Amino acid sequence: MRAMWVLLACLLAAPRGTVQNMVCYSCEYHAGETHKECMLDPESVVTSAPTVNCDKKYCTVIRQEHASTGTVNTFSRGCSDSIVKENGVVIDALFKTYYKTCSTDRCNYGDGKSTNGVVDGGGGGIFVKGRGNGAPAIYPTMAVFITLMFAVLFTVYI
Repeated sequence: MRAMWVLLACLLAAPRGTVQNMVCYSCEYHAGETHKECMLDPESVVTSAPTVNCDKKYCTVIRQEHASTGTVNTFSRGCSDSIVKENGVVIDALFKTYYKTCSTDRCNYGDGKSTNGVVDGGGGGIFVKGRGNGAPAIYPTMAVFITLMFAVLFTVYI
């Protein structure tokens, strides 16, 4: 009976796995602003926190340029549950707009036009080399739990 209570206490005290949100760069630039860190180096953004804990599906980059001049009109990095345009470009009479999405930590860097430093993931993602497969990080605790259970049962029955 005592072993049963010890076992129950271990079950209740056992740590559980946690899902960790991905981290995305988050900033905006609008034509005429003096702070261009959002476009050039998102780590050094000073107008807001450079990253956010994203509980959505994607990190994003949207870059809108004037079609006639190629100068940047707006530029944003953030996180979203939906994709406006899957890793592509939309051109109309006034603007050329680039859309990039990805699903790993800090993957929404770069100029928003190219995939420099990243690998195109095929089915709609840009994945940073060495950053895993894009799945949420789950910290396994089963091995610790099994070891703890073995230790408790070993001490109770010996």
